[in-house]
Amino acid sequence: MEEEDVLIVQITTSLSSMNLEDDDENDDSILVEQGNNYDEFPVAIGEQFKIDAGYEGSISCETIGYKFINKFDDMENRTYKIGATIELESGEYLFHKDGVTIEKI
Repeated sequence: MEEEDVLIVQITTSLSSMNLEDDDENDDSILVEQGNNYDEFPVAIGEQFKIDAGYEGSISCETIGYKFINKFDDMENRTYKIGATIELESGEYLFHKDGVTIEKI
């Protein structure tokens, strides 16, 4: 499997699940902790993946401009340019066989 055939999803605890006060959400120590406590996993072309409740995900468009489709909210459908980051909420997703499209299902 080539590197381009694999999507890397980074997972971290969502701020909303950390039971923070509104003032704390931008606290540098909280943001650093959240940034340091992440996991990542590969997703092959054509595979589904899930982000559990209480977590959020991100995908770096470092080398590929991915297309994101949310069949529940047309306003979120867009193509991301190289260098952008796609933020994902909890839910189920499909990495389409075209190797470019990520769909919330």
